[in-house]
Amino acid sequence: MKRKIRWYRSLRFLLPVIIALCCIIPTVIFSYYTRFQLRERVLENARATIYTNLYGSSLLLEQLLGEVAHFGQETAEEKELAEDLRIYREVPSQKDQARSRISLRLGQQLSANRTLSALYLVWEGGDSVLTTLLDRKELSPDSSAGQLLLEACREEAREKITWLYREEKEDVGGLLFFRPVDTGGGRKNASLVCQVR
Repeated sequence: MKRKIRWYRSLRFLLPVIIALCCIIPTVIFSYYTRFQLRERVLENARATIYTNLYGSSLLLEQLLGEVAHFGQETAEEKELAEDLRIYREVPSQKDQARSRISLRLGQQLSANRTLSALYLVWEGGDSVLTTLLDRKELSPDSSAGQLLLEACREEAREKITWLYREEKEDVGGLLFFRPVDTGGGRKNASLVCQVR
């Protein structure tokens, strides 16, 4: 009597199944492993690129802030500027000439520094804010831009060297550097404000 072999136990069926399994299982494992390794390399490269870019940006920002601080220090310590500010504040008959000299001096210094967009001179109780903006040389303390500078000077930057960020109003605002200015006799009741581009 002949024994009948079931179809799933026949050699014709088992041999291709065994060969297919021997090829498919390692291929699946290898492809999963290589995909995992590739993803890890891409993530590591992305991390390294982001770190490098952030580090480079931080160095550029540090250099920019240093340049602005150095510029503010040099400008705020000028004796001629202090004298012109004193005349502007205390001698009404020479106020226009002093403002012209201050604007000219600040405009020349601003044109030599490409990191700044404007300079302002602010003091408490002043009836105006001197500026290097192209369309105006003074800001009224009642304007929103004048109020922004006066409030920042009064509240946070009074007689201090500091950086502040303010929302722009009438082209005034953004990243601002405040530096006290000696207006004569050791009084530092004015501030030079540098607006970074």
